[in-house]
Amino acid sequence: MRPRTIIIDGEPVKIRRFRLERYDRQPMYKIQLLNYLEFYGTYSAAVGCDLRAAIMDGLNHRRAVIQEMELVWELRKRAEARESNV
Repeated sequence: MRPRTIIIDGEPVKIRRFRLERYDRQPMYKIQLLNYLEFYGTYSAAVGCDLRAAIMDGLNHRRAVIQEMELVWELRKRAEARESNV
């Protein structure tokens, strides 16, 4: 199957079907969250699963990681500002 790019919840997602070499060539979906590739935005899901739920779980997880990173970055900036004022 050729890769298909779709938009889910405002995010571009590329989906491709393939067969896993291990486990008796089980059919799988390769899911790429195109806006999150720098944060390991590629993962696989079994063909029988709810694909939309799998994509939304991945999106929610990546968004939470980004939000956590931004919070840590903001706390570091505040700490550096306090140290420079002392």
